[in-house]
Amino acid sequence: VDLGDQLLVRIDEGDCMEVIGNLLDNAFKYGKSKLRISSWLTDQTKIMIAIEDDGPGLKPDEIEKILDRGTRLDEVSEGQGIGLAVVADIVKSYDIETNFDESRFGGLKIVLEFQLS
Repeated sequence: VDLGDQLLVRIDEGDCMEVIGNLLDNAFKYGKSKLRISSWLTDQTKIMIAIEDDGPGLKPDEIEKILDRGTRLDEVSEGQGIGLAVVADIVKSYDIETNFDESRFGGLKIVLEFQLS
């Protein structure tokens, strides 16, 4: 965990819990043994929050699929396949940019970009 002492972003507490909770749940579910959540401030205009793991990661075409409600790539784990679709809906409503990339551990890295103003 590498989060600032005071991390203030504009989002309803319940919505924030839903977004961060879903992303952490997936990182725990698909990661092997490493998970990192971090935050940083960029040029005084944005707060970035990143969640990354050491799981199998996702290909770009898989990212598009998982953001659709009810679509699952993994049919073995529990769940209805709506977690990331809910995350996508919530972040869109707050105009939070979401970026998917490869983590430093080889798995998936998801970065949420919050505007300060």
